[in-house]
Amino acid sequence: MSEKTNKLIEKENSKGFFGKLRNYFSIMVKKPQFSTTAITVPAAVINGKAKVVKLPSDLELLWKWWLTEASDDAETLKNRTDRYDDLSYMYYNNTVMSMATELYADETVQADSQSQVLQITAKKTKVKKYIEDFFDKIGITQPMLKATAFDLALYADHFWVNTSNQKEGITEIIPLDVYTVKDRIEFNALEATKRMDKKQRLYTQLINKHDKLQKLAKVLNDTKTDYASYFRKYLFGFQMEKDIFLPPWNISHFRRFSSQSEFYPFGRPLFINCISPFRQLQTSKNLVAMARVAKFPKEHFEVEVSDRMTEVEKWNATNQAREEYDNLGTDQTGKEEFGVGGKIWTPKGLLDYKLIENRMKVEDINDLEMLRDDMILGTRVPKGYLIVDRASFGTSGQALLQQFKPFGRAVFSLQSCILNELINLVKLQFVMTDDYEVDEPFEISMNFPVIEESSDRLRVKSDTLRLANDIITNLQNALGLGRGEAIPPEVVKDVFSKISFIDVEDIEDWIDAIKPEEDVEIKESIKKKIKNRLTEELIKEIEFKTKKDNRMFEGVSSGRHFCNSFKVDKMQKTILDLFKNDSGKLKG
Repeated sequence: MSEKTNKLIEKENSKGFFGKLRNYFSIMVKKPQFSTTAITVPAAVINGKAKVVKLPSDLELLWKWWLTEASDDAETLKNRTDRYDDLSYMYYNNTVMSMATELYADETVQADSQSQVLQITAKKTKVKKYIEDFFDKIGITQPMLKATAFDLALYADHFWVNTSNQKEGITEIIPLDVYTVKDRIEFNALEATKRMDKKQRLYTQLINKHDKLQKLAKVLNDTKTDYASYFRKYLFGFQMEKDIFLPPWNISHFRRFSSQSEFYPFGRPLFINCISPFRQLQTSKNLVAMARVAKFPKEHFEVEVSDRMTEVEKWNATNQAREEYDNLGTDQTGKEEFGVGGKIWTPKGLLDYKLIENRMKVEDINDLEMLRDDMILGTRVPKGYLIVDRASFGTSGQALLQQFKPFGRAVFSLQSCILNELINLVKLQFVMTDDYEVDEPFEISMNFPVIEESSDRLRVKSDTLRLANDIITNLQNALGLGRGEAIPPEVVKDVFSKISFIDVEDIEDWIDAIKPEEDVEIKESIKKKIKNRLTEELIKEIEFKTKKDNRMFEGVSSGRHFCNSFKVDKMQKTILDLFKNDSGKLKG
């Protein structure tokens, strides 16, 4: 394909609604040389404009190999579906695992909490209302979030299909079964190298330190090659069925622990370490059942023989007695039912009858208990919380994440997956509609009622007090209050009640107790200064600025797990840079 044709395609890539979305996801469409079919390729910011990435020569080889490599995708899909099958079988065939999975789903959304599952905070009140209306419009409800948490807990993946149009942006979300998505089409040079080595069995040979230093010197002198390209990721879209493909903006992919996962580009299951103990437990249960069948009660008949018989004659006499006993008529050998007053007739000295019974001890199944304990340990849920008749743990009426820190940390990771993907969804809505700048600050939080008085918790409390104090100080500066002029007590109460851990009633009592007698003239002067300046938006703006200055991007505050839009990784920052032109405005 000619260079002129490619320039025309490149120009079209940045135009219109879909061009804007392609820029947002750092991808473009290009026709390779000597080809009539266009393909999707990585894009980068060059002089403020999105252009096709010029990869280093060795990366170009990896890119071409990745384009032609196909059979490993089928193997990867098979491994992923096998993993999902194992997890599903474990959930449906073990009550402990099913209870643990549902417990994670309930605790993630705090199903019995009276407050909203999601809480929105924004610098501007209208942005907060916009996001709340957006979530209501697309149908984000507690049952949907619980289903998301369930899939994340069991499979580590969950998918939404985003229905959108150019006017309203995203209008509806449809949850997908994890088996529906066949592949996540994402290029990463480092992962491609691993897969190529695995497939072609090309392992790097040992080299001495002198050769290593020579190679390192070559890298240090190379100022043109962008070696960060080896680690950058480019998401092109998703494959549903054989001929069904969707662009990245039509799928929201919730993933747990995906940055350093052996299951890249999919999530790492929370119960991955439970599969092996579960298999051993199931096998051991079957073997124990077979052993019990082998130990069922058996009848032992001893035949009376003469001492003058040889060994062979004794065995022949025993076999003859067995045959004659089996050939007796039913009238003579009717089954004697055991009961009160029952009559039993036996010939004396003819044979000796014994009943061998099952005498299995409790210690005989200790190996099953050990395997089950090993499986329960992998769930991060205390055994006494799952099996209440064997032991007890904590208080059943209190959230488990308040009582057991490993479980609380696992719930925190599930909430992080949900919150970060919801933030990406809102930013995508901003991009589609141009209603707000993509870097508009906002915050989404979920209930996370952790109560502990450890050193970590005390440090968190100290941080919240410092944050509240910084907000008050910044408000004073923004309002232009001088020496001797203080923020009104009502504002101080509001800030400390929302930011700090202190109870609202205690704050009111303390402020009322220390409130000084105010000079009427000074009081009127302060009122005039803050009358037109102090607004809810100003308080929120100061709050977000203070959080950003203190690098509080994600954490727990006032019993809620929050995650704000300032938290952007390098990959996301590259995407946002692609979306801006030279003036810093969003591309249309």
